[in-house]
Amino acid sequence: MTQDFSADRDARLLLLWLLTLLVGFFLNLHAVPLFDLDEGAFSEATREMFERGDFLSTYLNGVPRYDKPILIYWLQAASVSLFGLNEFAFRLPSALAASLWSLALVLFGRRYFGQGAGLAAGILLAGSIGVTLIGKAATADALLNLCLTLSMLNLYRFFESEQHRYLRLAALAAGLGFLAKGPVSLLIPGAVALLFSLSSGRLRQLGAMLIDWRAWGLFLLVAAPWYLVQYLQNGMGFFESFFFTHNSGRFSDAMEGHQGGFWFYLPVLLLATLPFTLPIVGGLGMAVKRWSEPLPRFLLIWFGFVFLFFSFSATKLPHYLIYGLTPLFLLGGVWLSGRRLGMAAFLPLLLLLGLLLALPGLLDMALPQIKDPYAQAALAELERHFTSAYYGGVGLALVAAVGLMLFRRRLGELSLLATGLLAVFALSGVFLPVFGQIQQGPVKRAAELARGLPGEVIMWRAKLPSFSVYREAVTPTREPRAGDLVLTKRHHRADLPPHTLLFDEGGIVLVKIDPEIPHESTQAAPPTGLDAASAERRRGAASVAEPAQSRTVAAAEPAGAGRPGALDFDHDPRGWPGGAGVAAAATAAQPTPGLGRDPGGADRRAAGASAEADAGRTAATGVAVSVGAADDRSSVPQPLLSVGSQRDHLRPGRRAEPGWVKAPAAGGCTDCPGDSGGAVTQRGWGALAGGYPGWRQPGMDRGYPGYSPRRALALGRTGAWSQSAYRFPAAVRPCTAADRSYWLPYGARLPAGYCLDLPARRVVDRGARRTTR
Repeated sequence: MTQDFSADRDARLLLLWLLTLLVGFFLNLHAVPLFDLDEGAFSEATREMFERGDFLSTYLNGVPRYDKPILIYWLQAASVSLFGLNEFAFRLPSALAASLWSLALVLFGRRYFGQGAGLAAGILLAGSIGVTLIGKAATADALLNLCLTLSMLNLYRFFESEQHRYLRLAALAAGLGFLAKGPVSLLIPGAVALLFSLSSGRLRQLGAMLIDWRAWGLFLLVAAPWYLVQYLQNGMGFFESFFFTHNSGRFSDAMEGHQGGFWFYLPVLLLATLPFTLPIVGGLGMAVKRWSEPLPRFLLIWFGFVFLFFSFSATKLPHYLIYGLTPLFLLGGVWLSGRRLGMAAFLPLLLLLGLLLALPGLLDMALPQIKDPYAQAALAELERHFTSAYYGGVGLALVAAVGLMLFRRRLGELSLLATGLLAVFALSGVFLPVFGQIQQGPVKRAAELARGLPGEVIMWRAKLPSFSVYREAVTPTREPRAGDLVLTKRHHRADLPPHTLLFDEGGIVLVKIDPEIPHESTQAAPPTGLDAASAERRRGAASVAEPAQSRTVAAAEPAGAGRPGALDFDHDPRGWPGGAGVAAAATAAQPTPGLGRDPGGADRRAAGASAEADAGRTAATGVAVSVGAADDRSSVPQPLLSVGSQRDHLRPGRRAEPGWVKAPAAGGCTDCPGDSGGAVTQRGWGALAGGYPGWRQPGMDRGYPGYSPRRALALGRTGAWSQSAYRFPAAVRPCTAADRSYWLPYGARLPAGYCLDLPARRVVDRGARRTTR
């Protein structure tokens, strides 16, 4: 009876282990965009191997890449040859390596601790979120961990049996690891072997290991040829960059801002091993008590060396600690086998799932504290990404976790091990697809757009190598020139030469630099259609307001003239390009009720829109224009022209980009959109936000009534007017097929079939502030 029960238990553990591998390492490999920087860099270097026809050297966007050795690129190239150029192919080698890593631990644990303990250790490894993340990443880390594990486990078997075949297997694995990521594959086994020999009096075996020329020969046979080829091709440049800069240099100096205190890896340990915090801590305690036994001592030295070595290292990255987590998974499996569990063992999973449920709200609250404008833009549309499917998926995992906790006495340790399956489901099946779309979706869509456009494409002030992968072409990094297609981050757009916006989403923009136009003078020519009276009005404020119903957009005034960044209106629409035939249709219309509610709907079509709308999302389809009063306290309306993308519409849960979306300093606001059923009036409106309930008196110190302060525009305590404006002749011309949508929420309406010419250049004017206090 006992044997039948044990066999049934082992069968369940085997099934659970296989399911955890499948979900943790293979689920959604194809569905999540490649993450920058690391996944994009590895994948692009592999793609360029095919483009160059060179499978011995690696290049990233045409520049030699000396960061990592060649093995992972060869495996990715083989996968791409079989499955094509896609996310699944780039990530498959890592998923397979992680699966073999877990299998090696299962087999070793079964040999020394029994079938149940070995399977439990494999589940702990595959179900931990830290291992899941690197096991499905298109980088070299899963491959390195496989090689390290094989090397270390065979090294212990050599110490135990003194059979040199295990030492040579360890040397073979170390050679592959050296070809996967470099000296760390030799450093960790060598240091652990030395410390273990000294602590257990096995110096004779240590000496035998050091003089085994067959083992060293096997190591060199695997690792040395490629390094020799690199030396012959690139000289000492490769060795200096790889060995000194990217290996010893990382220990002595913090590279790329990756630094932290001595205890940096303590919280990393707790997070990376979720949801198995209890068995990991329990296994550590068990190993300390059983220090006199050789295997617990070996495993403890393995973890301890990795933890201390990288704690002393100046460069700190979370995945470095995973090189030492394998022994903890084995110790945790031994500790957990056959143990009765309390409810506290399930708290880490409940906390993890609770955090995933609360994450959208936490990110929303954190937005005002985020200083990076790119991160602000990427997180600006959380409600579009965190849909009911996200909450439903995490909620389902949470309900299942509660069920496992309630039936823990009947299921035994199987109930806790199954929490790993729930954790990796929530991570791989729910969270990563959403996070991938937030961070990398815009990069992928910009690349797909650029792939079909003529002209040279460059990256500027951005390190996004996945853009080159999806564009299937090298994208150099240099200063923009006339005619270039430029990928950059939105907050850098103000520093570009005159250009046309092609794509704007999630803080990523793709623009085309305007061709150079010869000119005789640095002084701007008078804008088309501007008469003497209107020019005089810009130099001195008139005292009589112009009728709103007769205004048309004419030009942005030069910086420093009149009100900073203000526009003038030409009374005679016949001055617009298009002639008198346009005049009647070109007069300004009264504001449309509800304008701003539907960026892809009737209001935009009434404004002369011609671009296709993506019904599923607020896509960045081009240029949007809004006209509004800069200061209602003035008797002369001084409008401002804001140029942005359709993604700049502000709605609950959204934040504007500082210096990009403009909000008027509208004191009074007696006819706010929220009061009047959505009508946008001359006296008070939020730029690009007309019609959204809750807008009151922009610029109040505490934000907008009806909104929490974190949802207010990022305008500081003053609720100031814009910090920047655009200067261009607002020429009107017939629309073409290449034109994008124009959004006129203030009520200014273009004639049907006509568009504004917008060769816009941003003019920063930090003196253009208004307050309403």
